[in-house]
Amino acid sequence: MANPLQQTIEALSKEKGVDPEVIITALQDAIETAARKRYKNENMRARFNTETGQMELVAVKRIVETVTNAATEMSLDEAHTLYGDEAEVDMEVEFPGQPKTSAASPRRPPSR
Repeated sequence: MANPLQQTIEALSKEKGVDPEVIITALQDAIETAARKRYKNENMRARFNTETGQMELVAVKRIVETVTNAATEMSLDEAHTLYGDEAEVDMEVEFPGQPKTSAASPRRPPSR
C-alpha cells in the first residue's frame, strides 16, 4: 500500500491532469530551496524514493585533489578510504541524513 505522500501525489495528479513526475519535481525543488536557506554553505539534493514513498535530502560533495571548501568537497584520499580505487576526481558522492553529521555512511547517486 502506498504511503500518504504517494497517495497525495497520485490524487493530485489525477485531479489536475498532471504527470506525477511534475509534482515530484516541484516537491524536490521546494525542499532543495528550503535546504539552501537552512544549510547555506552545503550542496543539498532532494529525491523522491519510490520504494519508500519518502522524500530524501542528501548532502552532495564533489571529489577533488585539494579541498578548498569542506562543506561541498571531499579529498581524493578520503574518497579512496571510503570507496577504494573506484573513487575519481569530479565524482559526486551523497551523504544521507542531515548535513555535517552524516559522513559515516556515504553512497553513490543513482545512475542517470
